[in-house]
Amino acid sequence: MLSHCERLIHGVVKSGETPFVVYGGNGADVRLIDLTEELDREALAQDRAVGMKYCGVVGLVDGRPRLAIGPDAGAAEIEAMCSAGLSLARQVFGDSVMWLEALWSLPDERMEVMC
Repeated sequence: MLSHCERLIHGVVKSGETPFVVYGGNGADVRLIDLTEELDREALAQDRAVGMKYCGVVGLVDGRPRLAIGPDAGAAEIEAMCSAGLSLARQVFGDSVMWLEALWSLPDERMEVMC
């Protein structure tokens, strides 16, 4: 019987239009491994040698980015998954993501006007 986490991971991989395994967890390095292509075992061994490890899967499901974080993920792995999800969203939605990020970061001055 699969755990809830394993069901999420299988769901993203099976229904994902572009499923990727995410390796990372050692700071800024994040690697997306495309599951539709042949696995580069040498690159994967190099990733493990520098401390990167499995974080989860990310993919598009019905045109929307979906994340399934691995069951043993800590803070570094979760950060890697967030980075991978944002990277995938930027690839899919392009500059609109950066525009929304800039919009979100604007200061809300409405309260200052009302006082």
